[in-house]
Amino acid sequence: MALARLVTMFDKPLQIGNLTLANRAVLAPLAGVSDVPFRRICQEAGAGLTYVEMLSAVAVNRRSDRTLKMMARHASEEILGIQVTGPDPASVAESTKLFDEMGFETIQGWHYSKALPIDKCLEHWRESTARASVI
Repeated sequence: MALARLVTMFDKPLQIGNLTLANRAVLAPLAGVSDVPFRRICQEAGAGLTYVEMLSAVAVNRRSDRTLKMMARHASEEILGIQVTGPDPASVAESTKLFDEMGFETIQGWHYSKALPIDKCLEHWRESTARASVI
């Protein structure tokens, strides 16, 4: 019974700003995992939204080759999310210029939040980070 309710919940459309997803199955950004082949497998299995790996606004702003490769998208990926983190809101805002150039669309602005990052982030930034999600 609980499984049936769970399946029914995931089958319902999800509205995020001006974007309507076919269902509520969302693949979070997974460091070292969320590459094009993995995302396509998840989409074929029914994911309504997938994300690239979490990106550093600093690396995006420097147009780092590694970061640009992480942002690669297959022609079949009509909807693809990006989550970017940076040392301050200004660097995160600057990174969205590249997202615009690459055809990503910001949905009803961005959501900034100050959050205590995980240990890995602490090694790099040593403080709370600004985050934004764009699709």
